Amino acid sequence: HEKARRELERAEMVSEIEVAGEIGVEVIVVHPGKLHVPGIEQTDVSESARIESLAYFVDFMKAAAPAAERAGVVIGLENMHYIPGWLIQSHRELAEAVDAIGSASVGITFDVGHSWGSGGVENAIETFGDRIRHVQVHDCRGPEGAGNVKDQHMEIGTGILDFTAVGDLVRTKPFIVTLEVMARDGAEGGLERSRDVLQAAWGNSTG
Repeated sequence: HEKARRELERAEMVSEIEVAGEIGVEVIVVHPGKLHVPGIEQTDVSESARIESLAYFVDFMKAAAPAAERAGVVIGLENMHYIPGWLIQSHRELAEAVDAIGSASVGITFDVGHSWGSGGVENAIETFGDRIRHVQVHDCRGPEGAGNVKDQHMEIGTGILDFTAVGDLVRTKPFIVTLEVMARDGAEGGLERSRDVLQAAWGNSTG
């Protein structure tokens, strides 16, 4: 909601995109996260101010998108939790934001655990469709639909998620799949164990 700050941060992001292109980074992940209206607690932001914030966000990404197109970098807007005080409030709203930005270099970073906690995994895959450009996986536990639950980013196989639908998705395109996990009980090798569980479930053709 502060024009000068938006302009400063846009310039910084464009600079980061240019560097990413130079060093071969393929995806930059952006969190459309918590609301920030000066002088108002994020959970007290009105719906009209949230919609205004969403318009600012779309305009911000439209301004940054040409730099990503020139650099050959994809900007992935990550699905977060749809809880009070956060900008995006549904799978559909995130998809509509990507459509409004209208750039081939701006898509969705599909976070499987976040979608399980807010809106559902299969519903996210159906709603996001071809907008998905990057996939982040981690396991979770707790009641589905709980939103920003603490038991996320778990090692694959230690939670309760079923990754079948995600495997069906990643076989369709050469997605970059990022493991975003913390090893169980601090034990080493959590990334490797998670990779092995997914490859066993999805097949080695997924890389």
